[in-house]
Amino acid sequence: MNVMKRASYILGCAMALLSCKEEQSDEKVSSDNAWAVEENVAPRKDTTIVYRWEGIGAENDEATVYYSGGKIVRGEAMVYGATDKSDIRFEFEDEKIIISRKKYTHKKRAAHGKSDDVELISKIEYQTDHHGNYLDGDRAEDDFYEILKKQIPFELK
Repeated sequence: MNVMKRASYILGCAMALLSCKEEQSDEKVSSDNAWAVEENVAPRKDTTIVYRWEGIGAENDEATVYYSGGKIVRGEAMVYGATDKSDIRFEFEDEKIIISRKKYTHKKRAAHGKSDDVELISKIEYQTDHHGNYLDGDRAEDDFYEILKKQIPFELK
């Protein structure tokens, strides 16, 4: 009799697994759970793309860009020069883009990438609208918006 109970249990588990859906859709999700997604909608897949970023520093600089729902959300890049490096970040909001840059100098000539071998020499943060018009913050000597617009798509098609 014990064998029959075990077989019934295994059969029941197998049927439960087979009845599960494998697909995830963008349809409404019914849930009373406090962890439910905003507006009770299942999230769309996000996308991360690494672009080669030219025109700022030395060669082989890259920008990592994050998209959600096909639209750019934020990005970050580490740009290397002969004697310095810059950490550039940009965030896209509904009405503005926030761009920040921290520029470091190397204490030693061959100290690429070691945090204890660099010194922060400048920090700026400013905001533009989605057309590149300055809104607020520190004025930048480089126009990062133009570089972004030319090399990185703001929307995936």
